[in-house]
Amino acid sequence: MEHKVACVLAMVLMLALSSLAQDQAETCTMTPGERINCGFSGITPQQCKERGCCFDNTIRGFPWCFQPLPIESPPEEPIQESWLRPDLASPPAPGHLSHPAHYCIYTCSVAESGLVTQFNLSDF
Repeated sequence: MEHKVACVLAMVLMLALSSLAQDQAETCTMTPGERINCGFSGITPQQCKERGCCFDNTIRGFPWCFQPLPIESPPEEPIQESWLRPDLASPPAPGHLSHPAHYCIYTCSVAESGLVTQFNLSDF
């Protein structure tokens, strides 16, 4: 029973984290040379953020209020059949799992990015 609860909690946590990552489409992390001015001389951090821009006044000679960069995320691709271990023709019996990753081959759908998107909890 405890194993089921832990698996469900892990799944909920991963789904929450993946949705947070998907919601973030822009970043303020960039080199100073990548900054594109978004403000005016004397702009305050609050005014800058109200414009939807980033503020960092720690680097002189570069814009302090600047446009965020879009985050390029690779397209998700479904799992390829060739990724499955050819020596396992069918899922191992629940009591014969030598490693949790072997079990996941048959119960998880994994995108190329490595995020788990689906669980089969009926076998737990």
